[in-house]
Amino acid sequence: MKKWIGFLAALLLAVVTGVVTGPVFADHIEPVQPKGIADEEAKKHFKKGVEAFREDKFDEAVIHFQAAEQEDPTIPETHVNLAMALAAEGQTDRAEKHFDQASNLIAQAESPEMIPQG
Repeated sequence: MKKWIGFLAALLLAVVTGVVTGPVFADHIEPVQPKGIADEEAKKHFKKGVEAFREDKFDEAVIHFQAAEQEDPTIPETHVNLAMALAAEGQTDRAEKHFDQASNLIAQAESPEMIPQG
């Protein structure tokens, strides 16, 4: 979890301060890959979002990551990638919202209440 929090904090700081936007941003950042997506539609849109992001087609990436989020809003990597695509388009307020959602999902997944007892 510390790795994720540090990663998200660094990206959020860069986005909020305006250090990273546009194609220069994408040259330095790779989309995050999930460990697994069960929903096939979410998986399809996530993959298309990653492809668009890598081609600097951030508006297209945003559309696909939003579609993936609609199918399964519980995947932190979708929110991280959506935030990075939004940041690359200069939409820092929206990007910050998705960074926060990703952080919350990661914290929930690693919360002691989520670990089976027995």
